Amino acid sequence: MKTKLLFFATIFLLFCFCAKAQQMIIDPKGDTFYIPQMLLSDSLFQAGDIKEALDAYRKDYVKDPAFVVCYNFACALAMDRQPDSAFKYLFEAIKYDTNVLPLTDPNLLVLRSDKRWKDFEDRVVTEVLAKFPNAISDLPLAEKLWEMMALDQEYYYEINIVEKKIGMNSPVELALWDMKEKINARNSDELDSIVSVKGWPKISVVGHYASVSAFLIVQHSTTERQKKYLPAIKELCKENEADWQDYALMYDRVQVSENKLQLYGSQVKYNEQTKQNEFFPIDDEKNVNKRRAEMNMQPIEVYAQQFGINYVPK
Repeated sequence: MKTKLLFFATIFLLFCFCAKAQQMIIDPKGDTFYIPQMLLSDSLFQAGDIKEALDAYRKDYVKDPAFVVCYNFACALAMDRQPDSAFKYLFEAIKYDTNVLPLTDPNLLVLRSDKRWKDFEDRVVTEVLAKFPNAISDLPLAEKLWEMMALDQEYYYEINIVEKKIGMNSPVELALWDMKEKINARNSDELDSIVSVKGWPKISVVGHYASVSAFLIVQHSTTERQKKYLPAIKELCKENEADWQDYALMYDRVQVSENKLQLYGSQVKYNEQTKQNEFFPIDDEKNVNKRRAEMNMQPIEVYAQQFGINYVPK
């Protein structure tokens, strides 16, 4: 079996606002993804026990009808194919707080074909632009990238459930990853078309969420594409138009893909023999935290804890 490459990055999924713990799922073709969890209702939802989760969310709502409960409740209702109730709680959630998270959330993709989605998206965008009037100068491009991020994150929820209920590398899980491969390929081709006309999406042009979307799409693409965009991302980082952490993650990803030493210690693999996670070899390991600090990354021993690694600095 191919060595499992664990990729950790900012993944915008359900419950990202109030995470208390994380559930790990591993892609047999390479990546590990972390799905945050919060309340009992959230845990039930992540386990695939939707009906039980909905009952728990109703109780949560009675106790505290705030943004997170309303939003997570709406996501669970959407996944249960209850669009009327899902929209009800989505509109209620944005009364408490408004941001572009719903427009990037894969759990809400099932609502995009509903005629009410346009009204909801317009409401979110209007309120976000009112809060941050100068954050986005190319709104159509930002909206497109938000949707592409949602597509990039699609099926991780279902894969998580399959791994729990059936186990890793089952025919169902592999079929889901095959579907994701096709989505990733379409996203990558579309991003290439966008960049060829407008250049790499800058933070000042599309905002941070949309800029991260472009990074995730390339990170989930081929090594050739990653190498193609790395120089441009590096130059934009110097202008504060891209994130140095994203650059470091992609740089290490390319190095590891080409069997070279990583520089920032961002890439982790799962050891089939020890059943433990471990870092891919790091160049000049004694200075890795110095390099990480330059990229605005947390110390490697703290980062390692997210993978269950007890890292001892060289």
